[in-house]
Amino acid sequence: MRNRRRGLTAAISAAVLGTTLVAAPPATAQAEPVFHLPFPCDEAWAASTRSGHVPSVNAIDFNLPGGAADSGRIVLAGADGGTVARVGTPGADNDGLGDFVDVTYPGGVELRFSHLLEPTSLSPGDPVDADTVIGRVGASGGDDGSQLHYEQRTGGVTRPVVIEGVTWVLGTHVADDMGDLAANPGIEHVSRNCVEAAGPSGAPLARPAGLPARLPYGDGETHTISSHYDLAHPDGFG
Repeated sequence: MRNRRRGLTAAISAAVLGTTLVAAPPATAQAEPVFHLPFPCDEAWAASTRSGHVPSVNAIDFNLPGGAADSGRIVLAGADGGTVARVGTPGADNDGLGDFVDVTYPGGVELRFSHLLEPTSLSPGDPVDADTVIGRVGASGGDDGSQLHYEQRTGGVTRPVVIEGVTWVLGTHVADDMGDLAANPGIEHVSRNCVEAAGPSGAPLARPAGLPARLPYGDGETHTISSHYDLAHPDGFG
């Protein structure tokens, strides 16, 4: 009887062991999203870097072309499906980033937006889409002029920027060793970070008749309309 019990115990143990050794299917790696320029639709911005750029020459400084005043201009996330990971304000422990926001995305990519004009209204854990407002272009952190300092990071290391599937190359997409910004203002790019709203039938809404493509507002400048049309909104904008 004792031998029979011992054999039964061994059989049960083998069966349990067999089930625990079955390998789980490998997890499917998440693809990173499409990253657009972090500015409203149709805005043109110049991209520059320089030797000794901290933390890497792969970090990008964005300015308006031609030395135009860019302080206070809107900064958008530029990609869907992100989560705010960290926000910071000027201080001795933030490496001169000033007001900044880090956003994580599937695929292990983190975006960093720094030297913002003021603290962001976002908080860690907030969801982020392409048209989420990160903040405004500024010069916080002791920078020597307004600009958006932009990084794409993987594993904590700044990688070459990838915009809409294209890996930016120094001298082709990004001005190298910019030196004096007035003399070498960077290489210009136009934002395709555009949002189209769908009408009741699911089709994109057309621009209302007679509505101009550019409108003046509060600051006295004229700006390209970059929002979408929203029939539920009193002035037609979302």
